[in-house]
Amino acid sequence: MKEFVVHALVLGCVPKGGDRVADLFTLELGRVEARMVAGRAIVSKFAPHCDPLNLLAVRLVKKNRYTLADVVARNRFPSLRASPKALASALKAFFLLRTMMPKEEPDPRLFHEVSRALARSSLTVRTILALLGYDSTVARCARCGKSSVHAFVPEEGLFFCRACFARAHNEVILDVDYGIGRS
Repeated sequence: MKEFVVHALVLGCVPKGGDRVADLFTLELGRVEARMVAGRAIVSKFAPHCDPLNLLAVRLVKKNRYTLADVVARNRFPSLRASPKALASALKAFFLLRTMMPKEEPDPRLFHEVSRALARSSLTVRTILALLGYDSTVARCARCGKSSVHAFVPEEGLFFCRACFARAHNEVILDVDYGIGRS
């Protein structure tokens, strides 16, 4: 059994049986999923801290999988939460991180850049795409080759122009200009 004390951004939480599983982007370990024992209970010690977009200090225990042992919220980014537009943009950017980030691949530069953008209330899908090497300012449409891209399909790692966006797959698409939509 190994124990880790790490800094983490909460990408999301999902229920699993009587527990919850937190999707964490950590500075030291990269993206990990950690089980919160009794995380769905009303008196859970984790529930107040594990909201998406929180910066946490966590203690993880790993035997066969990661389990959350202790957690303390370090920054809830109140200025970000005060702006509905900035909050929506950050949640869409975190959706992209969850989709694109491999598990257990640390990226300290990405972690620090995302943390700074959250503190400035300026985290966007474009920011995450650029940090992951998919800069939309130099991208071309995967179908027709136009330089003015409008959308990005994370599962394929492809950009599309506005016309080709309308004919895209029935998958979740990250609209580079407007957020998340379905074709």
